[in-house]
Amino acid sequence: MGKKFLLFGLPQIVGNFGCEAIVHGTGAILKHTFPDCEAVYISDGHAKIDRDRLGPSTIVNVDDSAPRFGPRFLARRIMKRVFKKRIFRRPLPARLLRKADCVLSIGGDLYTFADKETTRLWPYPYPIVKDGNAIMDKGVPYVIWCASVGPLENAGENLGILVEHLKRCKAIIVREQTSYDYLTSKLAIKENVYLAADPSYFMDPEPFEESFFTESSDPIIAINMAVGSMIQVYGAGNDNIHRLRDLYLEGISNLLSKLGLRVALVPHQIDDYDFFIDFYSRLCNRYGDRIWLAPKALGAKKTKWAVSKCAGLVSMRFHCALAGFGTCTPTVLVLTKPKGFKLIEDIYGNMDYGLKLTEFSPEALRNKVELLLNNRENIQSTLRASIEKMKSRALYAGQILKEIL
Repeated sequence: MGKKFLLFGLPQIVGNFGCEAIVHGTGAILKHTFPDCEAVYISDGHAKIDRDRLGPSTIVNVDDSAPRFGPRFLARRIMKRVFKKRIFRRPLPARLLRKADCVLSIGGDLYTFADKETTRLWPYPYPIVKDGNAIMDKGVPYVIWCASVGPLENAGENLGILVEHLKRCKAIIVREQTSYDYLTSKLAIKENVYLAADPSYFMDPEPFEESFFTESSDPIIAINMAVGSMIQVYGAGNDNIHRLRDLYLEGISNLLSKLGLRVALVPHQIDDYDFFIDFYSRLCNRYGDRIWLAPKALGAKKTKWAVSKCAGLVSMRFHCALAGFGTCTPTVLVLTKPKGFKLIEDIYGNMDYGLKLTEFSPEALRNKVELLLNNRENIQSTLRASIEKMKSRALYAGQILKEIL
């Protein structure tokens, strides 16, 4: 009888290509390590859409038992409408928990605080700690799966509660060296901490028909932006967000006009699409077919393929950057969270290809793009070596499960 895994933590994958990539990659790792295992992703009421998004090639099933009627369902719907940015998950189904050999907490950021701590926007890590403790109270092994952890000092007097939870976990598998060092050195948690990598390195790209990538030999730079990341740095309603929008617009115009490049706008979360539409509409009239906007529901696999057809990528979202790294596309990461600094150090060994959001300017964007293009071959050589290492580390996460279960 094969192992039964529950993938828990992400409320939904629809609309967030990074979450989709985590589930795809996790399924691939589990299939490689446990060929006859069962894996069920717990979707928060979007099971049909999530199942369609994952497609038939994955071993991951999607649980569709979310209640559609009754007081609990109605209460959650009301809370979601009142607190639109707050995340409310249904409890993990008891019938599935009883049969599970292990629960994997698959949210890559759920054990981190936002830079600007606004609980309406990002209540974590408290909700996942509460859920994880409830799972462990039932005697089911609970594993933090290929995640970033910390810094957690924003918890203040609650830090001890978080540390106690982390010590209870069957395993804490982190995706970058800095998280590993933080846990083992700063928090002195060593017995159950392991270093792996993000599961999305094991998600294959999916080709599709798009003439933009074949109609000209001029280099293409992919650009990704994220409204949520801007808000987490500056806070909601901050004038700096409007200023950043204008700076990005000027910077992209410079790439098109002064460097003779073409630009692919690649959202990695559907919530960002309106932001991209505004950019596209402003630039399209002037630059025509030199600029392309990815379709709204393109998905993680096809977006990864689109990025692979570009000469370089400038990304604000973490998993969009991983799509670049995973296809050896020279990539600059616009840094908005501690995990971004960790990722750049892990991949490149230096910060040359990181750009702090607080230091963004049209000139900085142009300089980083020129750096990518001028060092393209060297960067690709570095990425090939780094990605082989990351894939080995990601696969090691499966081996850890095999050893501890």
